Amino acid sequence: MATFLGNHDMGRIGRFLSDDATGASSGELLARDILAHALMLFTRGIPVIYYGDEQGFTGKGGDVAAREDMFATKVAEYAGEERIGGGDPAAAAFNEQHPLYRAIRKMISVRRENRTLERGIQIVRHADSKPGIFAVVRVDPEDREEMLALFNNASETKSANIRVYSSNGAWEPVYDSDGEVGSFRAIADDELTVTLGPVSCLLLRNSRPIEPTQNPIGELHLEAVRTSEIDGRWEVKAEPTSDQVIAVAFGVRKKGESDFKYLGTAD
Repeated sequence: MATFLGNHDMGRIGRFLSDDATGASSGELLARDILAHALMLFTRGIPVIYYGDEQGFTGKGGDVAAREDMFATKVAEYAGEERIGGGDPAAAAFNEQHPLYRAIRKMISVRRENRTLERGIQIVRHADSKPGIFAVVRVDPEDREEMLALFNNASETKSANIRVYSSNGAWEPVYDSDGEVGSFRAIADDELTVTLGPVSCLLLRNSRPIEPTQNPIGELHLEAVRTSEIDGRWEVKAEPTSDQVIAVAFGVRKKGESDFKYLGTAD
């Protein structure tokens, strides 16, 4: 499934950030823009970058004002636009040294060099209820490599304890958005304590694959909820009681039939 931060129908991420973070410094807006792209590039999905976002385009809000081209302009509305990360809004926008361009290019390289980020399953391991740390585990289903993507959207340093699946002894940093590797250390066989600076991202990889377990998966709680009386759609859920990396295949059959029709698999 394609994922995006903005497009020609809804407007740009730069505008959303500028509107939400009223009074934020130019440095904070740049950091939040980089963090937003890290969230898109390091989590599950096929990332779609809207042209101009790598040059800090913001638009004036909505879809109509988010379609400026990349060439130099004399249009007053475009020439007066403030760009995240700096730059002359009236000039051509093909600057490969723009801080957003360089940050996004680096994250794309990290994604390409780590197959787990491109195709690995995703499991949410931590989410603060207020601004703070959001953490997901990515696992390659074939070689069982585990990566841990951590994001801090708070304006201050945050810490959290994160459950993981593989051995803690081989964790290593792969990417850090603020240039300084956030701290992390093992506190148990399957748990790390991490500390991230304000508005930053930290990506870790374990060089040791997840060891197969012989433990039973335990119970599997199934639930089906009809979401609409009009189109007959149902939402099906499966919640395992054990904390293991598992996949659940869903199927459906009509009453009286013996064969199931495969619907899909959830990790």
